[in-house]
Amino acid sequence: MVRTPGSHPGNRGSIPRSGTTIKLSKIFAIGAHPRTPQPIQMPTIIEPIQQLITAATEEKRFQRLDPNEPKISIPTRAAVASFIYERMRAAVDYKEEHLIRRNAIERMLRRMLSQGKRENIAENLVHELIHARYLPNNTIPQRKIAQLESIFEKYFTLLGFSQIKDVVKKNTMPGFMLGVMATEVDEFLVPPFVMHASINAMYEVMNHRIHIEDAIEPEERAKQIYIAASRSLYKNDNDTLAFHLMLLYYPHWRDADSKMIREVGTNLEDVRTKILKDLNHPLKEKVTPLLRKNVAYFVILRDIIVSDPEGSWHDIREGSAFPERISARCEQNYKASRASLHRSITRSIIYLVVTKFLIFLVLEIPVDYFIRKQFDLIPIAINLLFPPSLLAIVALSTKLPDEQNTQLIIERINTIMHGKGDLIQIAKSRSRSVVLNLIFVLLYGVLFALSFGLLIFGLQFLKFTVVSVFIFLFFLSLVSLFAYRIRLTSQELIVTPPKKGLLRGLWSFFTLPVLQAGKWMSTRFAHINVFIFALDFIIEAPFKAFIKVIEDWMDYVHEKKEEI
Repeated sequence: MVRTPGSHPGNRGSIPRSGTTIKLSKIFAIGAHPRTPQPIQMPTIIEPIQQLITAATEEKRFQRLDPNEPKISIPTRAAVASFIYERMRAAVDYKEEHLIRRNAIERMLRRMLSQGKRENIAENLVHELIHARYLPNNTIPQRKIAQLESIFEKYFTLLGFSQIKDVVKKNTMPGFMLGVMATEVDEFLVPPFVMHASINAMYEVMNHRIHIEDAIEPEERAKQIYIAASRSLYKNDNDTLAFHLMLLYYPHWRDADSKMIREVGTNLEDVRTKILKDLNHPLKEKVTPLLRKNVAYFVILRDIIVSDPEGSWHDIREGSAFPERISARCEQNYKASRASLHRSITRSIIYLVVTKFLIFLVLEIPVDYFIRKQFDLIPIAINLLFPPSLLAIVALSTKLPDEQNTQLIIERINTIMHGKGDLIQIAKSRSRSVVLNLIFVLLYGVLFALSFGLLIFGLQFLKFTVVSVFIFLFFLSLVSLFAYRIRLTSQELIVTPPKKGLLRGLWSFFTLPVLQAGKWMSTRFAHINVFIFALDFIIEAPFKAFIKVIEDWMDYVHEKKEEI
């Protein structure tokens, strides 16, 4: 079976000296697939399912506490303030829910290292995570502090102490390695046994079924399918994937000795270049959407196994009772998906309200008051109320999957469990002539002009100023993208074919430019988010220092009270 980051380590991958070609070790020793579409038999498909059951059992065992082992226990009298701050920080930084802790670790480490605070960094980080309720108090074994210090020393040695402060800049080598280090720290503190096994199971199944018509090396093909499985099943970001790719090239990196650290350090720029190339491979635009269509089967299968590993394995082998488990789990996941949709909508509304209110104070009021000398209530009300209203409409209009959807999931999971499946072809990229490409670009430009032109005409009719029009279009594009992505995530459990029609086609046709503009602005805005900058570099450091002083003072008062 193919070795992946969640598997047991195989032979260490070798990355040669700078200037030579980087190659994987035999992590992905996979042959080419047949060229003709036909049903494929996968007799070993049950093996990754067994590994998923083993991972679920191991994760449950890990969560059980040893009463005789010393735990990290700290006073949390002022922890509520830290918890509220972290939730506010998460609200203005739109990220996937399961990545919030990892991103918090990266942010805390960036602050500590940029200030040169490397002494007791492991203990300080764990204490801060417990304060913010990212980790439970009196649960983490004390021995993990020393092990965590070893992880930090590994990266400090790799980068060299002189470069550590450059972690503030994401495009530098220290900034890149900070994301890798934060992921390793997160997975060390809370090992994601099930996540790795689930991604590996999806990879194994889809790897046998996908045929890519474009010429591609087996190693590259395997990596891109694995990356797509990780992105579609868990929405893992590039920092998380960079660490997992690091493990593909160096399977023993978690336990690296001084020799390996020197080897990686010598070729670190080549490693980074290769990882970034893997993450931005042109094939991702084809493979990830394809795997996203199959996410529902693996999500349901994973959740069934996690809830009851032994009982699930019994029913899988017997076969008769397993469809009932699938049906019951589908109903639970449908309801959980609706709750997750509402949480995502709420977070997005908070983000939009905070952002919109600040722009209203900083830009709209000064323009209307000092330049135009008047206020138009209609544009102001529309700009304030429209973005959250649109998200609320999306939440209310999203429907739960029906019984037909559940039956189709049962059938497809049964197909997976029996190692069967039709070949899925990814068509060869078509090359168009320069003239045809130019015509398509011009037509797309006309579509942009038509969509935004109609919007601007309507806004001017409502007496919007130039500034108000810009703000409306800016937030419309962002909100449309938020709504599209949130709804796409909530509908991942829907496997029945989507409804089609003339009106739906026209709606998609005219809203495409708005979504494209939202995507462009969201990537640019992520780098210039003044609210995140203010929180991270102006507010957070003094706020956390103030909390620490308050905590120490309360400890002192408590000690004096005990003396009495």
